[in-house]
Amino acid sequence: MSEAIQTTPAQSAVIEPNAVSDYPVVVRCCEVRDRVYREQKARRKDDYNANKEAANACRNTMPSLSGYENICNFVVRVAHGILTGAAEAINGTKPLNAAQLALSTVRHQPAPPKPAAA
Repeated sequence: MSEAIQTTPAQSAVIEPNAVSDYPVVVRCCEVRDRVYREQKARRKDDYNANKEAANACRNTMPSLSGYENICNFVVRVAHGILTGAAEAINGTKPLNAAQLALSTVRHQPAPPKPAAA
């Protein structure tokens, strides 16, 4: 007697976030990644190349490491990518080290001069 073995289908290569992020910068990245992935699949690209293009597009929307708010948004994006597994295009902890260095320069930036009292 033979038994049928049931398997569950493989999950899609596109990583879907569990919940909508509270951070617009993360939402924007996910939207860009998903849009580019769909476009690449429509062009009949395989999953590997579609994901590669999507990761590049997402990486190109990273905030610059200038100014406190941008640095914080950068860290949020990298952390989100690491936690969701979408960070295959991120080179380990190097982006976080760069953000830490950028943040230390912002902290040591001279305060703007106070206006003279009239």
